[in-house]
Amino acid sequence: YVDASALEVGTVLAVSGVTVTSGNVNISASSLNLNANVLAGGVAGSAALVGVGGITQTSGVITGQTVTLDSAAAVGTLADPIDINAVGLAGTAGGEFSVANASTLQVFDVTLGGAGPGVRIDAGGCGMSLAGTISAPLAPVQLNSSGAIDTTHPGVDILATALTLVAAGG
Repeated sequence: YVDASALEVGTVLAVSGVTVTSGNVNISASSLNLNANVLAGGVAGSAALVGVGGITQTSGVITGQTVTLDSAAAVGTLADPIDINAVGLAGTAGGEFSVANASTLQVFDVTLGGAGPGVRIDAGGCGMSLAGTISAPLAPVQLNSSGAIDTTHPGVDILATALTLVAAGG
């Protein structure tokens, strides 16, 4: 779905959110506010969300094998991250990039294009595995995990003005 104006994912005629039982979800809008669940179904379903003017979330969870979040502005805020339930994460933002995942998470490339408040990624489950570059050369990066933070994949780089790693295990 592509919309040139702002879009809110919510409830219409008693149908809440976006659900695809088999396949991918792709949503693009000038700005995107999530007020309900977005579910990319199937074993390998992915969710790709683009909100040029920002991506915010007042409720709901984005669920998919991989979630990609892209914005020329902010993706969530450090105080109010975007809630996802995914195995993999990638994205870009111009302002700040803040995501919380309830389970183990593999982080692919994440790029912050400006000097915003920074990148914050929280992972529950058994931990976080870095499989790509996190680039925020003008801002801090904070990675939080209820398990270990694994950086053993080749080619993992973190570019930041400051780096905070908080791991409860490992």
